[in-house]
Amino acid sequence: MDDVRKYGEYQYMPFIINETIDKPGGGTLKIGSLDRSKGSIAPGFFVGETEKGLLQMLVGAVLFADVANNAVNYKVKKGHQVKVGMFLAGDAEGSKAYAVTKVVTTDAEFDTITLGTTLGVTLKTGQSLYEVKAEDAVGDAGELQVKPLGIAKNEIDLSVNHPVTGVSLSGYYTVATMVFGAPKAITKHLPMMQFKYPNV
Repeated sequence: MDDVRKYGEYQYMPFIINETIDKPGGGTLKIGSLDRSKGSIAPGFFVGETEKGLLQMLVGAVLFADVANNAVNYKVKKGHQVKVGMFLAGDAEGSKAYAVTKVVTTDAEFDTITLGTTLGVTLKTGQSLYEVKAEDAVGDAGELQVKPLGIAKNEIDLSVNHPVTGVSLSGYYTVATMVFGAPKAITKHLPMMQFKYPNV
């Protein structure tokens, strides 16, 4: 059995506190609609598995600043894969989900994501936005793009057509160093994982 940890891992701030199970052989990430101009994606993002057996990223973004419950502009950390047309929800009870209408990347420190309508919840710095399949005007009803499987452990080189990554399936993780955070809508599907959240 291959040990996926033979790949070059942990070049970023470590997010794994203790790992108990990983996916033998890792997996190949579906590049498809990802923005290759970003160059790479840091490790520590959630993945699911497609019908063809490829890994699929669960897209998200970590907030750079607090937002009020009537906000439509959300400052987020750089390095995300959010695009215009995606539907985003917030990691807070009662959050609705609406389409991204604009992504501004001109600031050196953060990007600003604009939604067509407010998510209707207060969010703190360090909390996350995450992609769902469709608009949710009710709240807490957004469906994820793919069922979560685990966490990608390797930096993804977007110049490669079939990048491979190790996948952590069980353990204890620190959310503060995970590239897109750890929204509860995702982690609830992963009972073998425990997460240490920052005080937000």
